[in-house]
Amino acid sequence: MGDHVPTSSYFFEIAYSLSSTSTSILSNVSRNVKPCQIMTIMSTLSASTTGKSTLLDIL
Repeated sequence: MGDHVPTSSYFFEIAYSLSSTSTSILSNVSRNVKPCQIMTIMSTLSASTTGKSTLLDIL
């Protein structure tokens, strides 16, 4: 493995809605992940359709 260069990721005010129904899936999602940090994407709701996979698809 070559030289490892730490990097960071930043996304700001991501929004996503369904055009067919104007239903908002994501609204104003922002995050800064610094080198050596771990980010988890979890839901506080019991429903499995809270937009976690949609967020990853957008990123």
